[in-house]
Amino acid sequence: MSDIVETFYLAWENIMGPVPHRLLCSWHVDKAWRQNLTKIIGSQRKEKQSTVYKSLKVLQTMSSETEFNQSLKEFSSVMKNDPDTKEFGLYFDRTYGNRTTLWAYCYRKGLGINCNMYLESMFKSIKYHYLNGCKVGRLDKSILIIRRYTRDKKVERMVKLTKGKSTTKIQEIKKRHIKSISMNLKINFDNNTWNVESENVPNQFYIVKQVNNEICCAMVCSACKICIHTFECSCLDYSIKSIICKHIHFIALNIIESENKLLEDLTSNLFTTHPTPETDVDVTVTSTKINKQSETEELEVHMKTLGNPKKDENIYAKFNEKATSIINKITSIQNPEYLKVAMQKLEALDAFIDVASKETATGTEFIKTNIDPPNKKIMTQTNFYSTKKKRQKIENDLSKPSRLETRDLNDLFLNKKLNVLKEQDVEHSYYKEH
Repeated sequence: MSDIVETFYLAWENIMGPVPHRLLCSWHVDKAWRQNLTKIIGSQRKEKQSTVYKSLKVLQTMSSETEFNQSLKEFSSVMKNDPDTKEFGLYFDRTYGNRTTLWAYCYRKGLGINCNMYLESMFKSIKYHYLNGCKVGRLDKSILIIRRYTRDKKVERMVKLTKGKSTTKIQEIKKRHIKSISMNLKINFDNNTWNVESENVPNQFYIVKQVNNEICCAMVCSACKICIHTFECSCLDYSIKSIICKHIHFIALNIIESENKLLEDLTSNLFTTHPTPETDVDVTVTSTKINKQSETEELEVHMKTLGNPKKDENIYAKFNEKATSIINKITSIQNPEYLKVAMQKLEALDAFIDVASKETATGTEFIKTNIDPPNKKIMTQTNFYSTKKKRQKIENDLSKPSRLETRDLNDLFLNKKLNVLKEQDVEHSYYKEH
């Protein structure tokens, strides 16, 4: 994944060779589209800019390659036939029309990457936090800074693992699980594959397929007892963002419910008593043990990499060997002056060993500091404020299309019908409405 500019990719390809998948950051593509929408002119340019931007987002998020290619041709012809949007249409064909595999979602399904924000965040942290915004001309200093950054990140990761802090993706998975609990969708099951009806678009189904039976990674949902590799879904949430979507959660909850009902029926027929949820407890304990084991293994790996690889475990044996060799060498010294100098060195070494042994036995003594009274006030710090003029916010009327708008634009591109864009509805929205 690279920026829209060809400089970085050409340099990489020249040294490392071509790559099977080259992608453009979706955020940079979106930013370039917003900036170049000013090429649309006319008395109704605001309305046309909004419609064109929503059409671009619909094109970008299409999951079918056939529908995408057909819609792209329709969009390009509409842009060129309108004199107000002709300049933008020429720009779009020149910059993106012949490079659809770099920015369209239908060509990056299953790759697990959509934007390079993590890389840019790392670059910004190194540039301003570790380099203080200064340029570095020496390669060895740059390598030292990068190693220091990786060390700090390992320690930060160890602290998060110890505290049990959830990652961003785990939090997103929990949001989708909560959303799936209140869902009531139609399901068609056939040959280990489920067709799950869309929550907002009628007669649209997502394909969910089970590919694994065991938890094999740390990206898990503890309530559904599945990981990211247990199921696959055809929605953008899973195929593009690599997150356990609400459709997978819905299927997993239905499987758990059906298994519990079957267990209750079998137990009631055999013992005529209500079953105890021992099976669920065992599975939950097993998944918890797997998570704890993976976290422990990751901590051990970080501890090993943070430690000194040249550390000598047999330091005492080597010290004794070195002392014996020194004693053997002393007998070969004939000059008494040299022996006096060696004696002074040995006395200094003996004093150092005495201090080190006492420090090991009693522990390090901390320096005594003055104890301030508990009601003493702290020194007030001078307040600083910026003297720069605040930049005026530019109002932006551009917004992403809603679910209904996306459906209508799809029908428009595929020549199914002409419809006016209206109402708002979002398929993958997991936040409370205000």
